[in-house]
Amino acid sequence: YTKYGSVIFARTDNMAIQKLTDVEGKSVGAVDPHSFGGYILALRELKNNHIEPKDFKKISFLQTHDNVVNAVLNGSIEVGIIRTIILEKMEEEGTLNFRDINVLGRKEFSDFPLLSSTELYPEWAFAKLPHTTERLANDVLSVLIKTPSDASVLHELNWKTPLDYSKVHTVLKELKLYPYENDDFTFEDVLIKYRYLFLMIFVTFVLGVLAITYIKKLNSQLLVRTQEIETFNNTLEHEVEQRTKELKLLTEKLRELANTDELTKIANRRHFFQLATQYFYTAKRNKTQIYILSLDIDFFKHINDTYGHDAGDEILKLFAKNIQEMMRESDLFGRIGGEEFCVCLQNTTLEGASILAEKIRARIEHVFYKHSPKELLHVTVSIGISGLCASDAEIFDIVKRADKALYLSKKNGRNQVQIVA
Repeated sequence: YTKYGSVIFARTDNMAIQKLTDVEGKSVGAVDPHSFGGYILALRELKNNHIEPKDFKKISFLQTHDNVVNAVLNGSIEVGIIRTIILEKMEEEGTLNFRDINVLGRKEFSDFPLLSSTELYPEWAFAKLPHTTERLANDVLSVLIKTPSDASVLHELNWKTPLDYSKVHTVLKELKLYPYENDDFTFEDVLIKYRYLFLMIFVTFVLGVLAITYIKKLNSQLLVRTQEIETFNNTLEHEVEQRTKELKLLTEKLRELANTDELTKIANRRHFFQLATQYFYTAKRNKTQIYILSLDIDFFKHINDTYGHDAGDEILKLFAKNIQEMMRESDLFGRIGGEEFCVCLQNTTLEGASILAEKIRARIEHVFYKHSPKELLHVTVSIGISGLCASDAEIFDIVKRADKALYLSKKNGRNQVQIVA
């Protein structure tokens, strides 16, 4: 299913809980305070029925959906909150009988046969979990890219582009959850922030009315009033010009934030591949060469696990800074994700790309991060190189070969450069 919701339920034999408003004053169990289907959606539905978390007798977060269902069945909590399809799965497995469950505020949807107490929202996107290896992730990505889009070939497997997640943001805004936990900017805030401007406008309006009356009586004062209005217009024009400059600076800053990796201050994944794609088509059109260098910091997970993510972040910044200093103005350097980086070189040869890769490897090998007065940390980097082939249809064809070369570097002992033509 491409949609899902939350189920709010109680035991059928609990006659004190027959509808959503009966949840008030009862003990409630949910999966996690950050679980969208296992808590947040139900929280919004209860809020629409004028029930807040403070109205619960108590709230318990039980980590898994099965734990919530079992807690309701054994009576340790009175009301449970889980995501859709859990009850159906447990009933299919024989661990639950629907007759024992009373779904509160049940909603019906013509294209969604599962039990739900809330509106439906788009399912989560397909993503790599932290414990999944890079090799497995690359293998899965390669298969998905090569998978035909014909549904008859895919059978029960189907995948598609991301759905419209604006409804998810709407819920988070209504409940003031991260990243919308700050209070809304109200009209009262506008009045306070721009009180002097509003006061000036009001005073100007009053003066304008008085001026019109005075002009009717004393025509000789017209020139004075005209000069006052002209002065005000000049002031207002200056303010508009100043606001325009500020808006231009803000726009440039937002563009920089959208294209830059927040930690290392180099190009992020989206911006890197956007520019690299332009290099690719230029090279195809002009029959010139470009090369992709795939870089991966060796044993970076060990750094994070041993010294903490703060040390890992400092090493990532030091790593990016040293490589950035070696780049030409025409070279592209970006962080692809985690400890993975990419370099795109144009107007160079395979020998030139290999020399640069070896310089990078050697420099990183001799860079140290001072973790403490008595402890210096250093890392090494594995690098894979590949260049443009006549059969390549997009930049990612080169990237795939560079990733294969990177895998060879890892396989052959790390801290080395490998080339896949």
